[in-house]
This record gives sequence, C-alpha cells and structure tokens, in this order.
Amino acid sequence: MTHARSTCLFLALATAVPAGSITYTLQTAANPTADQLDAYTRIRKAMDSAVGYYDTYTSIRKSLTVQYDSSVATADGGSGGTIRFGSGRSYMVVITAMHEIAHTVGVGTTSQWAPLVVNGLFTGDSATAALRRIESNDTDHLHADTQHFWPYGLNYASEVKSTADLVSHCKVVQGIVQDLFHEKTYFEGRLRNVATNSCASLSGTSLVLGSCTDTASFVRIVSMSDTLYRLELGDRVLDIPNQSKAAGIAASTYSWNGGANQEFRISPSPLSSVVAVRLQMVQSGLWLHSSGTSVLQDPTTTGTGFDWTLVSGSVPAAVRLPFRMDPDKSAPRRDPLGRSVDGNRPTGPVERLGTLPER
Repeated sequence: MTHARSTCLFLALATAVPAGSITYTLQTAANPTADQLDAYTRIRKAMDSAVGYYDTYTSIRKSLTVQYDSSVATADGGSGGTIRFGSGRSYMVVITAMHEIAHTVGVGTTSQWAPLVVNGLFTGDSATAALRRIESNDTDHLHADTQHFWPYGLNYASEVKSTADLVSHCKVVQGIVQDLFHEKTYFEGRLRNVATNSCASLSGTSLVLGSCTDTASFVRIVSMSDTLYRLELGDRVLDIPNQSKAAGIAASTYSWNGGANQEFRISPSPLSSVVAVRLQMVQSGLWLHSSGTSVLQDPTTTGTGFDWTLVSGSVPAAVRLPFRMDPDKSAPRRDPLGRSVDGNRPTGPVERLGTLPER
C-alpha cells in the first residue's frame, strides 16, 4: 500500500509548465571589422528574441554556439548546437533564428526524424495534437520533408503574419521534440532529502544539499521514457563524474549528453512515515543518498538518507531567462517579427531558409 501511495502522489505532482532554458554563446573576432560588429548586433537581437519565445512557450533546454560566417549563403543549424548566420542581413532576424533553433533540437537533423515522416506527413502524436489545438481542427496534419515541417516551420518569412505564428511554431516544435525523444517535463519544484531536510541545489557546477528556499534548489525532472529520467538544475543535469560505477562517488552536474551516468530510475520508498521516492542511477545501479552536504551513490541501506520527497512548485522568476524583444534601441528599428522598419526591409518572398546541408 505504501508503494502504491508514493507512486500515485508522485504522478499527481507531475507538471508540464513551459519553462525552457536555451542559452547561446556568440563567437566573436578579437578585432572585429565594422561588418562583423554590425552583424554581431543584428544576430544578438535576433537570438535574444528567438530564445525569449522558446523559453516562454516550450520546456526545451539547449546550449547553442552561434557564429557569423560570411561564406554561408543564408543560415544553417545542426543538432550539435551550432547556428551559422551568413552575411545577408535579411536573415539576421528572429524568424530565421527560431527556424535554426528548431534544427538544433532535432527537426530534420537527427536519426529520429526520418522514421516519423511518412508520405509527406510528420506522424508524431504530440506534434499532431499541438497543431490540431492551434488550428481547432481534429483532422489537420503536419506536413514534412527530409529537413522541414509546415505550417509554422518558419521556412519562409512570408509564412509569418503575426507574433501568434511564432508562438505556434514553439508549440509545434515542443510536440516534435517530445515525439522524437519521448521527453516531457515530469516534475518541477524541489528534491528534498528526508534525513537532512535539505534540497538538491546547484552551487557553481557542483551538486550540493542546501536551502530549500534558494532559487538554486529549483529542479526539473524530465522523463525520457516510462522508466528513465534526468534531473535538471539550471542548464546542467545530475551527473556521476567519469561514468563511474564505484560506490561512494559524489554526484555532480554536467551538460546533458545522454549518458547512462546522467539517467536514473524512480522507485517508491519503503518508508511508511512519509511519502517519498528513491533514485537509482542507471549506469551504476547504485542509489543516491545524503552525506553531509554531498550526494553520493551507494548500495541502498536502511535509514532515511536514501529517501527523497518531491516538493512541487512553480518556476521562480529568477530561474527564467528574461524575454527581450529588440533590447538594443540604437540598432535599426524592427517590428516584433524582427523585420526592419527603417527602409531596408526585403521586398517579395524571402528565400527558403535552411536549404543548405545541415552541419
């Protein structure tokens, strides 16, 4: 009975509140030319707006590297997380940036994409459901080819009539990512250790047990299947260093790389006094427990150090990245879609984006 009650409560705590965290680093030259400086300004504006939409309307997390490469005809993005903007200023806009972010999170760039494209349609259930909710049409389908999807793929600037289309893009991409990788936000809040009454927290790059009121203790558990999970702390995840299977190793954090040393299973706790769970690392088969302010992996024993409670909570404001639209007022003025309103707006349909081979 205790096991069933623990599992049911855990499921009841699960949430699906969008709270993405996409970060990017723009690589710049040590001594930039006037052309490069202008490009950097435009690219930052486009990326800031694009990241704002993704962070507000999806739960996707990704660290990106952004480059200005004048040899690129338009722009391109790959699943490794690199986006390149060419010299054409008409592509240094939020529409292009969002289109390329979609490529970096799997749209047309991963091995999981092709099996879900059948007879010109993307057949994933989550993306299909997202489109049908947007269109209020229970028979609508998402179209796709080897690299792109539509509607709302932002493949042409002419597709976008308002900011609502950018929001719809995010919702469809969220569904696509769930279909590709079976990932969903399963829980948001704090992971509190029963023995210490302290919470898993990010301190620099270290995993520690600390205050349950600190914003650094806000965590997200993401399900990747019916039995596998990862624990996100900011833009890092729970990680056993060096893929160690040894007992007594302290858990830390690292960028998500899909390794078994970053995945765990959840089991009900045997405690009858409190509803709690236990966390078993996939690679080592060992269980996480408290040791002072550290979290170690060891064979499970009696005592409450191996037991954790899930304290549900909403995303603290300090955790969300700010949603900025054109923060640099000294740059050429643009509308909410990132298009110039200073006389150099491109005329006619813009060339299809992302048609270059993906990196």
